Amino acid sequence: MSVPNKISTLVKNQFPDFYKEDGENFLAFIEAYYEYMEQSGKLTGGIQNLQDYRNIDTTLDEYIEYFRRDFLPSIPIDVQADKSLMVKYIKFFNNSRGTLASYKLLFRAIYNEDIDVDYPAEHILKVSESDWRIDRYLVTDYNTKNYTFIGKSIIGSDSRATALVENVVRRTIRGRDLMQIYLSNIVGTFGHLEPIRLVTDTNSTGFIPNIEAGINKVTVDSAGGEYAIGDIIKLESNIIGDFAKVVVTSVSDFAGALTFTIADGGSGYRGSTVSPGSKITFSTVTRSSDASFVIEPSDIVDTNTLLMINSNLFVDSNIFGTKAPLIVNADGVSRLMSDYSNTILSSPDFGFPETVVFTPNQSFRDNANAVIGIANTRTISVGQSIYGATSGANGIVKEIVSSAANSGVFRVDTYKNFTTTEVVKVGTSAGSAVGNVVSFSSNTIGHHILSVGNVVGQTISTGDELVGRTSGAFGVVKKVVVDTANGYVQGVGGADDRNLVVCQVTANTTANLTSQFSTGPMKAFIANESLRLVGANTTIGNVSITTSNSQIENIYTKLEDSFIFQAHSSGTIAELSLVNGGRGYYTPPNIDVVDHDIKSMNIGESYITIQSDNVNWGTGNSFFTILTSDDRITQTSSSAGGYIVGGAGAGLPIAVDQYANGTYESVVRVWEDMGIGN
Repeated sequence: MSVPNKISTLVKNQFPDFYKEDGENFLAFIEAYYEYMEQSGKLTGGIQNLQDYRNIDTTLDEYIEYFRRDFLPSIPIDVQADKSLMVKYIKFFNNSRGTLASYKLLFRAIYNEDIDVDYPAEHILKVSESDWRIDRYLVTDYNTKNYTFIGKSIIGSDSRATALVENVVRRTIRGRDLMQIYLSNIVGTFGHLEPIRLVTDTNSTGFIPNIEAGINKVTVDSAGGEYAIGDIIKLESNIIGDFAKVVVTSVSDFAGALTFTIADGGSGYRGSTVSPGSKITFSTVTRSSDASFVIEPSDIVDTNTLLMINSNLFVDSNIFGTKAPLIVNADGVSRLMSDYSNTILSSPDFGFPETVVFTPNQSFRDNANAVIGIANTRTISVGQSIYGATSGANGIVKEIVSSAANSGVFRVDTYKNFTTTEVVKVGTSAGSAVGNVVSFSSNTIGHHILSVGNVVGQTISTGDELVGRTSGAFGVVKKVVVDTANGYVQGVGGADDRNLVVCQVTANTTANLTSQFSTGPMKAFIANESLRLVGANTTIGNVSITTSNSQIENIYTKLEDSFIFQAHSSGTIAELSLVNGGRGYYTPPNIDVVDHDIKSMNIGESYITIQSDNVNWGTGNSFFTILTSDDRITQTSSSAGGYIVGGAGAGLPIAVDQYANGTYESVVRVWEDMGIGN
């Protein structure tokens, strides 16, 4: 029903004219009332649009549910299709019920899914319509004489199995020219690679080919997972077989437990129960309880003891602890230099503690007594921490050289070098800015302050390389700090005519660094000993005060005293111990077994074939020796070398084979030198 005019528009005409002049507010109220009642969902609006609500195309959304109850009583409330359209066209659907199109429309409307309909009648067996024989056959090499077996009975020479030959078919499989001998009335089981003959050929004087009987039994070495009853699995051979299949007849539910099988035991593993040793890592996947296993030393076979691995300080913490810097290692991973294994050897401050004395959490420093100029806008005090906003450098203020405003100069011990113009912050790396770097001059943290009574006529200059005649200490002069006239006091006496030269010296680059591994850190110069220049024998002065190598440097220990190497036995993983399959694994995890100490050496493994025409090969006679494990071999042309760890396979001894042409051959398993592995 269509109502061209709303009642609210006719209200004014329903009252006398004097209301228009004297009752305007009253008329406005009545109009507003009718307008309200004419709104959607109100009484008047409902009465006026009642006819429209009966039409599915014009009805309100809240009334569609009533249409669905009347016309679509068996359709779920939540469907993908438009309910209005379904109500409108349900008649056509009902008329086509039972057809393929109706089912497709129904699933599309309810689930928004396309379906395929499978008719059982298409899979019904029809009596006597099919041939359900199972072909049984033997395989042999191609020979036209095989055709003579057709229609005759054959017998296996070893198994004594018999059968009637129904047909012989020639086939080419994987490049092999062969024949299939189809059988019936089989009694017994033919053996693989056994000869067959005609039953009537009792003297075995006729044609006797060797046959391949195929697979008649399957042993499951690894059960795998996610198989279902009825699954058909193809059996593959890399040599001669093809077409074989097995059918899964039963499965076991392990509730998501894992089974472990060693496909390849590898090499270079130590047990996971020894420390350090192989590390076992399971990737994180959803499961009810964790699976696990361990590798006992007894699970390792084909072992050798060629590896010497550091076993002491390099697994300990150094003096830096939590204050150590974060360094990117060779493998690209950032690690804190809090233990010796992660401390770079080129570090000027390695962090070995003095005997007994060990003060942890000391700040790592590259430079000592470096000089930094800052265009400072705020006061900087001794002991404050300063940070470079862009370089990442940081340091501790040790001395104020100049406190001039906007031009301060400070001595600092730093980690990393500050760069000019960068912003300097105090307190923390996010602290307040105090100015910009004007200049930065640094000196390595490993230096001594050396006081020398200079011999008259001799000079000490920057770059001079000094040698202590008594101590054997070396040092290169990096800076002459002060030169005091007549300031040297020798022994107990008073001042003499020598100048006192105070200078900074560091490790001598030509004589000391090359042997630092065995000599330890820079030696101390001894009081009163005489000094000479490297390469000369003239005394240029005497040491006034013994220098110390412990006030500035933290390298107190010889490196050779801190490396203790032990022989470690490693080999191939043959077994797993304490196996726990866990539960609830429905996604297979990735499992890594890595011995990081050995893997980091990058040792390659290879099998090398060695041949010789000398009759003494492998006998130990003449100049040939018998190859044994731990022998080292080197290739002359490439200089590649390695140690023999076994024969032609894990756990196999080294064997010498002789060929008909007189050549002798051995296959050996070799661990190549470090850094050659793939």
